[in-house]
Amino acid sequence: MNHVRRTALATLAAGALLLTPVGAAQASHGKDGGHVRSQVKQVIKDITVKDKALARLEGSRRVTRLADENEAVLVDSIESDRAALAELRSAAAAADTTYDARAVRKEVRAYRVEVYVHAVGIVRHAEELSVEAADDAEALALVDLALDAALALDSHSAKADLRAARTYLDQAEAALDDSSDDDGDDDETEEPVEPVG
Repeated sequence: MNHVRRTALATLAAGALLLTPVGAAQASHGKDGGHVRSQVKQVIKDITVKDKALARLEGSRRVTRLADENEAVLVDSIESDRAALAELRSAAAAADTTYDARAVRKEVRAYRVEVYVHAVGIVRHAEELSVEAADDAEALALVDLALDAALALDSHSAKADLRAARTYLDQAEAALDDSSDDDGDDDETEEPVEPVG
């Protein structure tokens, strides 16, 4: 999911608050007011937890040790998610009904930080394999596919997208193993046969 899409979702969540029925808004100031405030507090806490996790990952050695161009792509995606979460924080703070708070919380739950953790691992492995596959066109092409797929991941990516990136990586490793086996066969030579006296 690109930055425009993610920001649009956060903006829609904030805009939805303006469309909340007046009756529902008034009800929040009655007996349910305390419940709404409790929900809002929890949503903001959830946002804070996810934002801190993204910030830690962004500055972690596992990210900073990647190739500069790959690091830049991942950091840009992480920062886009953090910006969208900031918009959702504002939407949560403005919520004055249970409906509003639940709508924002649903959006927040869609942000899965663990996707980035897996993406970083795939990118790192792909970078390592690219060195081994330098002389193997088939393996190198699969490594490039794995890298592109991993760099396209974000916190909203489907599990199928993550599996696709891993599959390319597995196929690249298999291609390298096959190539290594073929080279080993070529190196084998027949031992000279001693003549029988």
